[in-house]
Amino acid sequence: MGYLKCKSCGGRYDLLLGELPGEFESCQCGGKLEFYDNHGHKRGYPPIYPNVEPKNNSLLVKLVIFLVVAYAVFQVVAG
Repeated sequence: MGYLKCKSCGGRYDLLLGELPGEFESCQCGGKLEFYDNHGHKRGYPPIYPNVEPKNNSLLVKLVIFLVVAYAVFQVVAG
């Protein structure tokens, strides 16, 4: 399981069974949290709820679909 430790205030939170370190965004004081395993070794972890918005690829998908349809129409008309 391990625990989270705040870089700013030094506060510690022991993770409960089933909790993941990536579920926590920051400490109550606003500081950055670091994850430590049961042996006290600092470990990295991926956030479960990243603040980064997913890229919108809909324009690219629409362009590819348009090109495929245009190619198919061209083959029918030219063929």
